[in-house]
Amino acid sequence: MQAPYSGLSAGLAALSGSPDDALAELATSGQAITVEARVAAIEFVVAAQAIDLRAPGRLGLGTGRAYRMVRELVPFTQADGTLPADLEPLIELVTRGTLTPAA
Repeated sequence: MQAPYSGLSAGLAALSGSPDDALAELATSGQAITVEARVAAIEFVVAAQAIDLRAPGRLGLGTGRAYRMVRELVPFTQADGTLPADLEPLIELVTRGTLTPAA
């Protein structure tokens, strides 16, 4: 995709999918991983919210395990609420790989 349709600036869009990945341009590789982990943490919170809001049902083993791990760190957010300001514990879970299927 090309900017502006991809949501990336022209410089970042040009690097997308290349060995010099777009997030690597943000800072050092360690900080890029932090950005990716933060995005993944937000995705986990949004998925947990969706599970809480849908009709009751059973979750698969892996999904249920991930859901419980997320909810231990980030409680349900009411409809008028926002994402918690401190996602660091969940980001740490993502960074350590605790939420991977092999864990």
